[in-house]
Formats: sequence, C-alpha cells, structure tokens
Amino acid sequence: MSYDLTGKTAIVTGAAAGIGAAIAEELASAGATVVIADLKQETAEAQVAVIERAGGTALAVAADVSNPKDVEAMVAFAVEKTGGLHILVNNAGIGGPDVSTGDYPLDAWHGVVNVDLHGTFYGLRYAIPEMKKAGGGAIVNIASMLGAVGFPGNPAYVAAKHAVVGLTRNAALEHAADNVRINAVGPGFINTKILDTNLDEAGKQFLKDQTPLGRLGEPADVAALVGFLVSDRASFITGSFHMVDGGYTAKLPQRRADIAPARSRHCRRAGRHRRSQFDNHLSDMLPEGTGAPWMKARGPDPASPQGPGLRPTPI
Repeated sequence: MSYDLTGKTAIVTGAAAGIGAAIAEELASAGATVVIADLKQETAEAQVAVIERAGGTALAVAADVSNPKDVEAMVAFAVEKTGGLHILVNNAGIGGPDVSTGDYPLDAWHGVVNVDLHGTFYGLRYAIPEMKKAGGGAIVNIASMLGAVGFPGNPAYVAAKHAVVGLTRNAALEHAADNVRINAVGPGFINTKILDTNLDEAGKQFLKDQTPLGRLGEPADVAALVGFLVSDRASFITGSFHMVDGGYTAKLPQRRADIAPARSRHCRRAGRHRRSQFDNHLSDMLPEGTGAPWMKARGPDPASPQGPGLRPTPI
C-alpha cells in the first residue's frame, strides 16, 4: 500500500537504531522530512547520513525525552528548520531491572516512568499545539505488547506501557476535533542487532516457537504499520492500539516457570537470562553499543542520563 508524505515534517524519537531507525527510513522514503532525535547528536547524525544516502531528507537533534526542556526544544527545532510539524512518533524508551513489585527500587521505578510515560506525554504536550497550527497531524506512540499483558518482574515497564495506551486513547478523544489523530503500536519479538548479540540460534528459535506466525518480527514490520497510521490512508483511525506481535497476545501466555529453563539455555553469556522472551523488543531502541535489558541489574551506568541504577534501554 503506497502513501505520500511529501511536504510533511516528522519527528521520530530514539531513531538512531532498531525500530526507530526503520520508522525514520520508512517515513523518509515516503517523502517526509524526518527529524532524527536521539540521546547523542553523533548517533542521530549517523542515521541522517543513512537516510540521505537513500535519497531522503533528514535532520539530527539530541534530546533526552525524560527532560521536558529537551522535548520542547526538539519540537521547536523541527518547526524552525522546516516550517511546521505534522507527524510525531514517540519511540524512545527504557526497560528496568527484573524485580517484583514488592522489592522494586524506587529510583528504577521513577527512571522507567520518566522516560517511557512522561517522555511520551512531553512529546504530545509540545507537538500537539504545533500540529494544530499546521491544520492537523498524526502521532504514533510506540508502546509494547506488554501494554496489553502483564509480565512478572517488570512492574515499571508494564505499568508505563499500559499508561501509554491509556494516554493515547484519552489524547485521541481530546484532539480529534483538532484533526490530530493519535494511535499506539505494540511491538512483539523483533529481530534486531541486540538480539543477535545476546541470543544464539536456539534462543531465537525459542522466541519463534512462542509466536503463532512462527517467526521473529522485523523492524520494517513495525515501520510499515507506523507509516500507514501517520498517512492519509488511515484518516479514520484514531485512539487505537495496534499489535505487531505475530499473534502472541492472541494466545494464553505460558507460565513463567515453563519459560525460564528454555530461555536460560540459549543466552550466549552467563548471567544474561533474566527475560530473553521479551528482551529483544525491549532492546531494539538502544543506542548502538549498549546492553540488553537483562544487563540493567548489573549496576549503574554513569553515562546514563536517566541516573544511576539504570541502563538506557528501549521499549
């Protein structure tokens, strides 16, 4: 299905790698000018170069979505450079330590919620007024299939992603009259470089076996849906939550005790078997060179803008 985004300006957060990069490339290939927002200016600029080599148009901006000042500046940058804003994809996010609710660290809770939920709200807060000025727009919030189901040991992430879905629906109702459409997407097991680094082939096969369609998703699978949702082809769709999970959430989940022995056998490195069933789609938005979600519990990352005790991870 073809669509044309020529003349549109889009912001994609967490767009330097994984699903975010695929979304940026999809929108640029349809004619949009894409603002690549990432924690580091240099990684954003590297993705701009990829898009430009393919014939697209893109700009780079550094932004930490947990900081409202950064998000406000990100939106202002897009408007100043291109004259308006029509599309926003709230894609950046982090995971958290594998700890049950009764023992969950408070700093980790606030860190996850600040990025995954507050960061999404900040995007909506500053983008919607600009879209109203432009006559309307489209927003996609990248949630997760964990925005529809629970998973023991991940209370902050699950709560934040459920909240993102609720926020999506509420904002869609509030701004339908402004011609601003807002939807959410829930990726499942997505094949990314982080997955290649941390799982062997048997581990990947285990994830495939958990998915009714019998394969891992690709970043392009998510990007194709996002591209459709922000296009005029989806002009009657708003307030919806769309899964890209190969049918996983359509079935009853297995008991965690049944999953744990299999996942632990297939991780490449000792100690990295906390949640391999879900780690690939939580990690696809990580900046290059950072660890998978099960590495978060190993200790603080001094370079993390989210503070000690958290490793920057994607949704």
